[in-house]
Amino acid sequence: MSTMPTPSTIAPVTFVPSAVHSPPTAPLVHRFTVDEYHRLIDTGVLKATDRVELLEGVICEMMTPIGSQHGAVVELTRKALDRIIPAASSVWSQQAVTTATSEPQPDVYVARGGYRDYLEHHPGPTELLLVVEVADTSLAFDRSEKQRIYAAVGITEYWIVNLPERKLEVYRRPIAAASEQPACYESVDIFSAEQSVDVVLDGMKVGAITVRDMLP
Repeated sequence: MSTMPTPSTIAPVTFVPSAVHSPPTAPLVHRFTVDEYHRLIDTGVLKATDRVELLEGVICEMMTPIGSQHGAVVELTRKALDRIIPAASSVWSQQAVTTATSEPQPDVYVARGGYRDYLEHHPGPTELLLVVEVADTSLAFDRSEKQRIYAAVGITEYWIVNLPERKLEVYRRPIAAASEQPACYESVDIFSAEQSVDVVLDGMKVGAITVRDMLP
């Protein structure tokens, strides 16, 4: 006949949490290469209508929908630049550019050379003379993540058309990342709607634009 153990004879039990009960950790993120991203597009996994871009290996939905005001400002900016850029360069709107780990789609950019120079590839960092983002709800993102991405690859001239404040933010002189400091720009100048901004390509002034000409 068995006997019930008394409290003094019960061995203490130590609880060891299993992996199932471990504190949650951040999920792993799969980072795509630019070539893998292109294959997703070529095979139709990503469609032309998908509003996505590759940012530092992550496929992200674009923050700003193409609303009527946003679209109009993109075209106003493109038109203002198109009037003054040299013949040896070209203005693009809402087309992709390619870096080692990203393929963003800036709202406007100026590339070295003509349109036929890019039949086989998107412009890369050494071919980009100016990148412009039109920002409303995406303002904080364009000031942080987008600024870091463009500065890291050495884009010398980065503009943000700041719609909420009706201003233009001009970022110049990129600084590479160092220790805990992410890539950024050394110079940031803010222009009001009534001011004009010099358009500097390859370190040379090619003209000037009044900020209000880019605003709604």
